Amino acid sequence: MLYAFSYAPTWQWDDWRIVTLLTVGCLCILAWVIVELRVKKPLLDLHMFKNGGFSLGIGLTFVTTIGLFSLVFLLPLFLQNLRGFSALASGLMVLPTVIGSMISMPLAGRLYDRIGPRFPTVLGLLITGISSLWLQMLDVTTPDDLLRWILFIRGIGVGFAMMPVMTYTLSAVPQRMTAQASAMINVSRTIFASLGIAVFATMLDTFQKTNLSMIVQTITPDSVIALQMLSQLQVYLMQAGMTLQAAQQAAVNLLYQYMNVRASVTAFQMDYVISAVVIMAGIIPAMFLPFGRIKKSSGPALPVE
Repeated sequence: MLYAFSYAPTWQWDDWRIVTLLTVGCLCILAWVIVELRVKKPLLDLHMFKNGGFSLGIGLTFVTTIGLFSLVFLLPLFLQNLRGFSALASGLMVLPTVIGSMISMPLAGRLYDRIGPRFPTVLGLLITGISSLWLQMLDVTTPDDLLRWILFIRGIGVGFAMMPVMTYTLSAVPQRMTAQASAMINVSRTIFASLGIAVFATMLDTFQKTNLSMIVQTITPDSVIALQMLSQLQVYLMQAGMTLQAAQQAAVNLLYQYMNVRASVTAFQMDYVISAVVIMAGIIPAMFLPFGRIKKSSGPALPVE
């Protein structure tokens, strides 16, 4: 299934290879679940999902993983393809996210010990969702400093949300099952990250094509907007030393490049809006997390009365 998720944006979801891989993957997972539930010593004890706290934590892990990897995937693409950044420069641009998480995670740990996971998780999801929605204004002319501040704030939100969720998910199961729970969390995060990247990549490609077709219908060769832009570009290029014929051809190419850039920018903005909606929706299940100090015991985690 991970292989299918990786190639789905390129081959498209309705391609027979993707359909076959997903079908075989689902059948294999179903067979694995049946076997794991029947054997005495399973590789991963799926009975953990009977624990409501653990299941809730896995669901919130999906939200926090989407919140993290949507940025990790989308922003470098935007910076490198539309703003001409190198791989190193785009990586350095994302660095404030890490710094924000480094600052907020210890604070989230202290809040978790004092008042439980609900407040820091809800606060983190709220900050992450708002900052993701803020990225909807991202454009090729957005100042680098403003983008760094948005990413820094977003990193603070991710740190507040991710650490309490992972800690609570592990503490929700008996101590003897901690190793099994940790393995299940790692597997879930891998699957969620691959699925999220595949879905966002597919949406990005679909939005870009849809936006481009809409722009092409609006800016036709005989439209007033197109004629004005072509005329201005031709005058500028002729002043730069081009002949009339060369300026006309170059102006048409520049106009087409402009339409492609606008379609791509809008597609990225729409992806960030969807990411923000998914993250903000995670606030609803996060409200079911316990409020109050978590009692440490060999059984499931319970708030101290």
